[in-house]
Amino acid sequence: MKRIAALLLCIVLMLTLTACDPGMTHLDKSELENKVVKVELIHYDYPKQKQFKSWVPDHSKKLKPFEEVRVVVLEELPSERMSEFLDRLSEADVLVKYWAVDSPRCFCLRLTYDDGSFLILNCYGHSYRGYIGTYASDGEVQDFIGSFCNWDDFQDLVENFFSIKLDSE
Repeated sequence: MKRIAALLLCIVLMLTLTACDPGMTHLDKSELENKVVKVELIHYDYPKQKQFKSWVPDHSKKLKPFEEVRVVVLEELPSERMSEFLDRLSEADVLVKYWAVDSPRCFCLRLTYDDGSFLILNCYGHSYRGYIGTYASDGEVQDFIGSFCNWDDFQDLVENFFSIKLDSE
């Protein structure tokens, strides 16, 4: 009886500790190739960014619109490097709906789609802190995708395709 109780306790603990992990995904390369017309490294000055205490609830109503007045374009990716960039981006691990913060800030990658909407990719110095989401051309939030699984993927994209070197903040 003790063995059965111990086994049940182990099963409950395993389910409790792992059931809430976010799923992992990758951005679809073919979809990106068909939609993306421009990739920029930008600096987004948003000092009021709030970090969520927990990623578990849906924080979509708390996400802030993207304000173009806060953007400084640092560099634009040359079109001949676009395919290689999208290839590398599609290999990056993304935590699905991992709500870390209410808006991007600091260094971001902006991928502009042919309809004027755009995807913002952002990460801060260590795993699970960042913002990946799409916005309408007017800056309204369209969809929150999640966060990079690790800083290295974001740093690799920035440092291998743009002239800036990042600190891990």
